[in-house]
Amino acid sequence: QQFTAVAGHPLVLPDLLGYGMNNGDAMAVVPHIDNCSAPSEIILGAAASSGFPAAGLLRPGMTPYVPEDIPASSNETSNFTTGSSLVTRGGGHFALCQRRGESRASVVDPETPVSEAFTSLGYVFLGCGDEEEARAACSPRSLAMPKTAEIQKTLELAVAAARAQGVQTSPCGRGVWLGARWFYTTGRWDFDDGQPLSDGPVGVSMGGAEVVNGKFMNWAQGQPSGAGDHAKEPSLYMTVSSGRWHDARYRKHKLAIVCQEAVSQG
Repeated sequence: QQFTAVAGHPLVLPDLLGYGMNNGDAMAVVPHIDNCSAPSEIILGAAASSGFPAAGLLRPGMTPYVPEDIPASSNETSNFTTGSSLVTRGGGHFALCQRRGESRASVVDPETPVSEAFTSLGYVFLGCGDEEEARAACSPRSLAMPKTAEIQKTLELAVAAARAQGVQTSPCGRGVWLGARWFYTTGRWDFDDGQPLSDGPVGVSMGGAEVVNGKFMNWAQGQPSGAGDHAKEPSLYMTVSSGRWHDARYRKHKLAIVCQEAVSQG
């Protein structure tokens, strides 16, 4: 299957075939077919950086169905589109990765099975809890770990989708726990998979995304407020309103539990 995207027009893929296709499935536009075998967050990050509308994710424009000319097949077809936004990028060759669809169940109990939870763009929403309850609910997955600007953007889009479905509501509405914390033993902020978030203590930020020594950070202005003694506020969360990061005192807050499908990433 080959399709052509035209700059200045919406992106529409007519009669796209997919194995076991469901109504909520998405197609991610990525630079190379090898991206499709990577962890979910890498796929979504590649799609978000592709330069196509809707973070490179196409949704079905109709309920998928089995074509009449292949009635015994497990393949189904549908028209996929990124919506009314226009393609602005130049030429190139890209691949498509089929993505699992979203569940519509609204979950506010961390013990609810993941199979019944709302999912969006590679993230699973499991209600509210403190940071340790959040990690336990996600296991063996991990909390969201936005290590690049592209993954950060995808996480924000997933949270927005959850809010649109009434999932990301009070008391979950203020923030989302991130899979990182301050470690006294290493003297730095580390992600839950062991990769360093920082090279050491972090000073107060002026606010906004930045890359420091190859490491992506997205602190809010004046954060981390525990700069100078990170052990006082060793936890990390993302505010829903801005996507910026805040540190927090240990087990002080009940915030949204958002797990990523892959245990580790990039």
